Amino acid sequence: MPNTFTAHALCFDLDGTLVHSIDVINECWVHWANKVGVDVDLLMRTHPGRRAIDTIRIVAPHLNAEHETAYMGEVEATTFTGLCAMPTAFDKLNKLPVDCWAIVTSGPPRVATVRMIHANLPMPKVFITSKDVQYGKPAPDPFLLAAQRLGIAPNQCLAFEDAPSGIQSAKAAGMAVIGLATTHAAADLCQADAVVTGLDKVQIHVGDHGQIVISL
Repeated sequence: MPNTFTAHALCFDLDGTLVHSIDVINECWVHWANKVGVDVDLLMRTHPGRRAIDTIRIVAPHLNAEHETAYMGEVEATTFTGLCAMPTAFDKLNKLPVDCWAIVTSGPPRVATVRMIHANLPMPKVFITSKDVQYGKPAPDPFLLAAQRLGIAPNQCLAFEDAPSGIQSAKAAGMAVIGLATTHAAADLCQADAVVTGLDKVQIHVGDHGQIVISL
């Protein structure tokens, strides 16, 4: 497993990567599952890393996915249980030039923005959310769009992800991926190029000519 990577841009997942939000996410999903009568265990296995609309289509195909997604968005945008920045996330984002990093999240724009603000994290210039793509993670579309908007080839970008579906998405886009074992066991992130326990185990250095060196 390599312990040093180089890139020209970084793509960060949001939940479980930059913000500790597993408590609030699970609380919201359990609330929804109880409201509509969906099996909670199935839901907990399905939702990590996926857009809400894709999760709902999988676990409750008999429901109106658009309506339920809108409801979930309202619940998530007003629930903050345990929500905070991941250790060192603020410092790492703050040292990066704004044109060389992006957030690539499966969350809707309002929820993603509220969580960034609540966690006191700097806002990115490139912010890919569930509304920006037709096909969400594990499809490559979110990371391909991030690379396009950054103006950097996908194979010159490196992604940080905490969920198997996000790792699959970034790898399918042609990016190297560092898996963060914050919400899943390291064994579940085996498709990543390297796995660490969290962002605080990563060192990021920006060179004079814009090359980013990532050391584990």
